[in-house]
Amino acid sequence: MDFKLKNYTTSVEAERSITEIESLLQSFGASTIMKEYLTDGRVTSLCFKIGMKGFKLPVNAEGVQKLLY
Repeated sequence: MDFKLKNYTTSVEAERSITEIESLLQSFGASTIMKEYLTDGRVTSLCFKIGMKGFKLPVNAEGVQKLLY
């Protein structure tokens, strides 16, 4: 399969993107938002809770990098 990511480059700081994502989650009712980290400081997953449901989104940096190249 040939996948292409639209607008995969950005000049926006990562911290700003994270803040915007967390604001969106909060606006949809997220009461808990957390990031899980490796010992080297890299984020491995984003977790959040909306109502009684919890969600965990694993980071797939290697897969995205492979897709970009």
